[in-house]
Amino acid sequence: MEYRIGDFALITRFSVKVLRNYHETGLLEPRRIDYITGYRYYDESQIERTRIIGQLKEWDFSLKEIREILDEYEEDRELIPIVLRKREEIRKRMEKLSRIEKDLTKLLKIEEESQKMEKNRDITVKEIGEKKIISITYRGAFSECGQYMGRLFKAARGSASGRVFNLYGQELDMDDPEVTVCLEVKKKVNSSDVENGVLPASRVLSLIHLGPYEMLGDSYRLLVDKREEMGLVQSGPYREIYIKGPGMIFRGNPRKYVTELQVPISPSES
Repeated sequence: MEYRIGDFALITRFSVKVLRNYHETGLLEPRRIDYITGYRYYDESQIERTRIIGQLKEWDFSLKEIREILDEYEEDRELIPIVLRKREEIRKRMEKLSRIEKDLTKLLKIEEESQKMEKNRDITVKEIGEKKIISITYRGAFSECGQYMGRLFKAARGSASGRVFNLYGQELDMDDPEVTVCLEVKKKVNSSDVENGVLPASRVLSLIHLGPYEMLGDSYRLLVDKREEMGLVQSGPYREIYIKGPGMIFRGNPRKYVTELQVPISPSES
């Protein structure tokens, strides 16, 4: 039985446009063409070829790959090496897509949390649980901490479970500051590049700083004033937690950076 292209499209569920493209690429040529009318005609023996093409496309084979398979192979067993290569290719693509999905989820979570933080900028008292961390301590400019954050994430790989933050001692030398850059992790990280440790549970005064890092001093002043007003004793280093800074894609507007400042506290003994 012979079919005009419109009928063949209806039978095979391929559009006329697709069938014309397959003709042009040599993947599925009509059985004959009426050179007076230009009509393409197919026969029933080509229906099976369209079924195979459809299945291979479903498995993500390219048109070039499909043409090679149809021209050179006749049995499933002959395709085993090709199928193995395709499976490995798809596995690697899935791993890449999984990494991309995690990055996009992280980006959305950062934006969601930063919006919540922007709405709550009062000084509050919070209970912070114990945290496993990895850290690197250095002396130098505050602006250098970014390179150490990168080293922490590289060492942690999939073990990172929280935000990156800095710790500063109460007697901080602003001319030559000692900075401990930290990352919360799920488990101990085996790397000679970082220190493993535990940040003990504590009660903290917390303030959300909205704006550039150069203005952090104003927010620290509010925290220190509150600590003194409440008659509290600082019981650990300042914590500077980076909620939203330079973005994963764009550097962003420093006026919209979100940083949480924490001061560990305990009641005064006096």
